[in-house]
Formats: sequence, structure tokens, C-alpha cells
Amino acid sequence: TTLVLGVTNLDNLVKGGRLSRVSGLISSFLNIKVILQLQNGELKALRKGRGMKTINNFIAETIAKTAKLSNIKSVGISTAGAKELGEDIGRRIAEVLPSVPILVRPTDPVIATHT
Repeated sequence: TTLVLGVTNLDNLVKGGRLSRVSGLISSFLNIKVILQLQNGELKALRKGRGMKTINNFIAETIAKTAKLSNIKSVGISTAGAKELGEDIGRRIAEVLPSVPILVRPTDPVIATHT
């Protein structure tokens, strides 16, 4: 199981103490988006960039890599305030992995904040 998060708003990372207020303010001002992965109980930044193109480019690259794998049993996509983006990602994955079940669901705000 792999957990990857696309963070479009860093407010909860600041509130949770994972990011300083100064870094959060600067990131918000510069429209910074972050891709994180949970590894061994720690969040690791995979990519940082300005604007949604950071997330969209990462998604496209990940889908291209995923298409080459044969051991994927299922894909789950959870969204918090980005339903359309989650559904778009689900459609894009289904195009390259048509026989893999894909579940797209909203995430409870409490779960999203703790994640």
C-alpha cells in the first residue's frame, strides 16, 4: 500500500505543527503546492511547486508509471474539497488500468486533517 497526498492548501499542516507559520505564510503567498508520501510513519515531500500544474504534472507522471505495473490490485482516491479533481484522476487511471477497480470518495475533514 502506498499513500500519496497532493496538498493544495497548507493551512492544516501549519495548524498541525508540521510546518512553521512563516513557511505556511510564504507558501500561501507563493501559491505553493506539495506532493507528500507517507513512508515509515513520516511525511516525505516528493515534489513542491507553484500552482496546480505541480499536482497535475505529478499525476500524469504517476499514471504513466502505474500503467507499466502489473501487480496493482485496486486504487483508492480520497478527496477533501476537490471532488472534480479526484474524479478526473480516477478517469485517467481507468484509461490505463481498465481492469483495476478504482474507488473515488470524499474524505471526512477530521481524517484529512489528521492525515
